[in-house]
Amino acid sequence: MIVPPDMLALAKADMLYWSSHYIFPRPHIIAYSKLSSPKASDLLERLSPDLIILDEAHCLRRKNAARTKRMTRYMGKHPQTRVVALSGTLTTRSILDYAHIMEWSIRG
Repeated sequence: MIVPPDMLALAKADMLYWSSHYIFPRPHIIAYSKLSSPKASDLLERLSPDLIILDEAHCLRRKNAARTKRMTRYMGKHPQTRVVALSGTLTTRSILDYAHIMEWSIRG
């Protein structure tokens, strides 16, 4: 699960709370800022997720941003990875703002 940095602590606390009520695999939760870091250039490869949940997916709308390039590269190498994109404000101008995110989610 990838979340905005200011939501990281809340997301982790929510997972901890709900895990006491339900049995589910505990996801890795990282911030978009970590995905942007040069030290994390291979982070997705190391985690090797079979599902990626993008909370506030509009954080990946800029195709030239490092985090978007890393996600695009990972999805190109691992097309079987499922993606769930969540956002209330995905676009500002055009469907092209998020066409790449739709491709990751819909796959063909």
